[in-house]
Amino acid sequence: MSIALRGAIAILIAIAGLVHFANPDRAAACDFEEPPPPQEALEDATAVFSGEVRSIEPVDDDPGNQFIAATIDVDRAWKGIDSTPVVVETHQDQATCGFPFEEGESYIVYARAEGTPLTTALYHRTQLLERADEDLEVLGEGTEVSEEAAAQNESVDEFNVGILILVAVVISIIVATVMLLRQSKPGLPEDYGDDDDFDGAGDDDPESRRD
Repeated sequence: MSIALRGAIAILIAIAGLVHFANPDRAAACDFEEPPPPQEALEDATAVFSGEVRSIEPVDDDPGNQFIAATIDVDRAWKGIDSTPVVVETHQDQATCGFPFEEGESYIVYARAEGTPLTTALYHRTQLLERADEDLEVLGEGTEVSEEAAAQNESVDEFNVGILILVAVVISIIVATVMLLRQSKPGLPEDYGDDDDFDGAGDDDPESRRD
């Protein structure tokens, strides 16, 4: 085989490769097993909640621009969430199992904390809330989450901290008062027990008064 022919074959192979990877249909979906049933997905997840997507933005510290961050207004939670909104990251490409969030849509989200941010994927059982009848039946009502409820919880926490501080201050005052009282209480003379004054044969001895 001539060098020219080998070169032509190599060029054709390279072109075929470029066409393959440039084809958007080359990976219509992520290659993954079916998500686990709701109860198992709940146990595997760090957080499970439902809510409406407020916004979708690129992740700031992602140099490869592979991830997006969905800000979700949470309305109900089953695990790991007690405030709203919540940010969940996912791959922006379904070919890499990213979940296709859309602004204005409501979802039930099964998220995991792989590092600091919550993340989700197609195989985590995250899905449109309108298709989550089985999940809602298994998971139950969950806990209502709102900005007002979160503010109330924060107020309760602050109140509890204030009570603890007050109790600590009162205990400190009581302890300090007891110590001061002990220090100021009159005691016996320093020379109590000296032979010169209390040896039983001093001026107060009845025998000595007879002389």
